[in-house]
Amino acid sequence: MTAVGLKFLPANTTAKSQPLLDQAVITTVKALYKKRIRERVLLNMQRHEPLKMDMRGAIDTAVGSWWQVKSTEVSILRKLASCAMLWL
Repeated sequence: MTAVGLKFLPANTTAKSQPLLDQAVITTVKALYKKRIRERVLLNMQRHEPLKMDMRGAIDTAVGSWWQVKSTEVSILRKLASCAMLWL
């Protein structure tokens, strides 16, 4: 991993530097991701199995969360973001 460079940003940097629409979409995807994880935990608890998730499982869950965002939700978020810009 010598070709990969990591840079850590101060806390809340991305939240302040992203457009409002991006923030809203990211928040929506994160909420859907957490919901999917909760559902998976509950399912494993019902089956009396430990939760095992590797990197591939986490990525698949994130991708599934992304595709779960509907275009109508993005349209609503776009309208809300444009209204919020009027107040800034």
